[in-house]
Amino acid sequence: MSSAESAPLSEETKAKLQKILQLLNQDIGQLVRDAEPICTILKSLKGTLPEPLEEALHPAAYIESHQISVLKAQKRLSDRLHQEQTIKQRDDLTNLVETTSAKIVSLTQSKVDMEQSKRDLEVKRERLIKELEQINQEIANVDNKLSQLPSAL
Repeated sequence: MSSAESAPLSEETKAKLQKILQLLNQDIGQLVRDAEPICTILKSLKGTLPEPLEEALHPAAYIESHQISVLKAQKRLSDRLHQEQTIKQRDDLTNLVETTSAKIVSLTQSKVDMEQSKRDLEVKRERLIKELEQINQEIANVDNKLSQLPSAL
């Protein structure tokens, strides 16, 4: 075991590790474009960190070599999100079309039903008008008979 592995970390070393942590928490796209700050801090800590910790941080210092892979992965994620949004939008529009179509069918049927109801009412009105005319004629006949009766009665 080396002395770096057994010795406690200094406050300065802990502060530098904290700075690396902040850099690692930034956007991966930015990190693969510029990992120099991590590399600089790691170089300044060379020999002061336990070997397993240094081995764990080493890939982060050279993450720029994975830039193309990371950017391709980000593009795939973006494309997948766009595809999911497009599918959701398509499904929403399909539902809207189906709902609107059902309303149109319902309104069309309602119109047909109302037109039939209107025709039925018009037929009924014509029948009632004829019946009223017949009753008016009967009343006129009774009035005529009444007028022919002698007034003395």
